[in-house]
Amino acid sequence: MRSRVDASIILRLHLPVLGAAVLLLVACQQADSPLPSSPEGIAAAQNGSAGALLQAKLAPATGGRGQGMALLEVRDGQLTAKVRANGLEPLEVIPQHIHVNPVCVPGGNILINLDAGLTVAGEGPGVGPDYPTANNGGVIHYDASRSLADLMDAVNQFQSANVSTVEELLTYLDLENRNIHTHQPIAPFTPVACGPIDRIR
Repeated sequence: MRSRVDASIILRLHLPVLGAAVLLLVACQQADSPLPSSPEGIAAAQNGSAGALLQAKLAPATGGRGQGMALLEVRDGQLTAKVRANGLEPLEVIPQHIHVNPVCVPGGNILINLDAGLTVAGEGPGVGPDYPTANNGGVIHYDASRSLADLMDAVNQFQSANVSTVEELLTYLDLENRNIHTHQPIAPFTPVACGPIDRIR
């Protein structure tokens, strides 16, 4: 009999604390939505809903072993590019570009160099030390950003475009109808990985 009374007292004493803990847990779960499981969902959750997010799934090309993922984001007046790829030449500078065609073969001319400055064709060389260097395992981790205003000046100057607004610039770049190549570091710069760019939001 005494154990029932003790249990009842203990339950009454701890019930408010337990209730508060449950309410706190529910509030936290509502404030923090579960992390998405896909790379696309993670990127969208981290970057919010504004702007555009695009990706290219890089697959081996012309007998190469290169593969990976490229993400492009247009947000807050910036173009940001990220490439994670493996199967590349270890310890070599890896040229990589956005090419003008929507498909990998033929890839077409260079539109934007995926180098340190996101230079456009004619502004920066298609090869050289401004591109990422693969580590010992043939992996690259590349990140670069450039303001859309600066990019607009560059396409007007180096590609003889005539754009004056961000909307015109994005129409000119037409990133949803392009492809991304990574290349061998030496001539003839054969593509080793490529993927068409798709918009994911």
